[in-house]
Amino acid sequence: MDMNLEQVKPMIGWIKEHLFIFVMSLLIVLFLGCGWYFSGGLNTQLASDIDDHKKNFQKLEKASKTSVTLPMTNGDFTASGTLNQALLDSLDELSSKMSEDVTEARRMVLAHNGDPFPDTFPHPEFSDRQAGQKTGAKRLLVSESEFPSPPQSQRENLPNKIHSALVTAYDEMLEAASAGAPPAPTSVEAMLLREQSRFVETDLRKASREELNEAEVSELTAKLTQDRLQLYNEEAGKISFYATPRAFKLVDSPFVTKQNHSLAEMYTWHWDWWVAEDLISAIAAANSDPVSGKTLTVVEAPVKRLISVQTLDAPFVVEKADSGNSAGRQMGGSGRGNASSMSAGGPLAEPMVDMNGSLDTDYKVSLTGRTSNNVFDVRNVRVVLIIETDKLPRFVNALGNENFITITDVSLQPANAFAAADRGYIYGAQPVSRVTLDLETLWFRKWTAAWMPQEIRDALGIKAKNAG
Repeated sequence: MDMNLEQVKPMIGWIKEHLFIFVMSLLIVLFLGCGWYFSGGLNTQLASDIDDHKKNFQKLEKASKTSVTLPMTNGDFTASGTLNQALLDSLDELSSKMSEDVTEARRMVLAHNGDPFPDTFPHPEFSDRQAGQKTGAKRLLVSESEFPSPPQSQRENLPNKIHSALVTAYDEMLEAASAGAPPAPTSVEAMLLREQSRFVETDLRKASREELNEAEVSELTAKLTQDRLQLYNEEAGKISFYATPRAFKLVDSPFVTKQNHSLAEMYTWHWDWWVAEDLISAIAAANSDPVSGKTLTVVEAPVKRLISVQTLDAPFVVEKADSGNSAGRQMGGSGRGNASSMSAGGPLAEPMVDMNGSLDTDYKVSLTGRTSNNVFDVRNVRVVLIIETDKLPRFVNALGNENFITITDVSLQPANAFAAADRGYIYGAQPVSRVTLDLETLWFRKWTAAWMPQEIRDALGIKAKNAG
């Protein structure tokens, strides 16, 4: 149906009079028609914003529950809390402190093991070190200008020189620990002959032993037995334990045998001596009064006698040639030392040894699982001693305090103190045992490698610090 102009005019007039109401009504109609379109977009945007906020809140919640784990000597330390700058600063400070502690612990470990000045190479002469200084306790028997890389002009006489110094070193080591031996049989015999003559002529008023009757012979025998035991006791009162260099089975003098010895052999002489130093030091500690520190006599001391010391192995073996020269070969390996790298005189380069190497264990090899590696070498030692049975723990503790020494095996059997007294060994009235100990000793290459001859370095794969 068509509408004419006259019909529309009233409507236009009404719209003019009510323009605001008309516009708002029109907008309402438009919103009703288009609202469905806009609402979908708004909901999508709102959902995205809410999801972003949710993720941010999850991050905040995670940060508030941050867990921090730090390795400590007595177990891992774990804590949780809100991650913030103060916490990060504290962790950084703690990390730096732990790094300093590790460095100090490493220094103490090396010094305790015998490191002679880890920051100085070559090392100062032993005579130039401060008296009584613990650091650098281990040393060479000759100057570093002569070993481990001697000039060719000194090579021939070097075994004689080192062996002579070695014998002196063992004598001084035992003397410092108040070790000694029973009176020599010749001196005992001379004393008994003097006492026999005096007793026969003065007390029995006879010209000779042949004139004595049976009763007088028995009286003389008892008197001489008493005098002999008194002499043994007097000597026992002067020492702390029985030991002589023979217990260490030192090599015979090259000057006498005319035998040639390699630099590798002469290094093992040193190494065995360093092991002996720790062992004697532990005995001396056990044989000291725990309160006053006074050295005890044999009768009072826990350790009565050191019978023998035997080093069971080394991380390398020495292969001798007909010429008398030799090269080191790593224990368990098949390669020989590189002959072209054999030293020909002059200082050797500083060895490159990393203290951060991995330490794998192999319990098929030993009770502890420790084997020689790039950080340290293992030397196993068998020791036989006479010890007062009840005081064995004192010596065990002394061994543990001395160096990196672990007892891997022990056996005991009763010892006959009366039979020992007949041979001049006075142990006292308390029961004693013959004790055999297998010891595992550790030696850090950080300091031992500096004194290794080139053939041993080659055998163990130790390179020079500045090598290309």
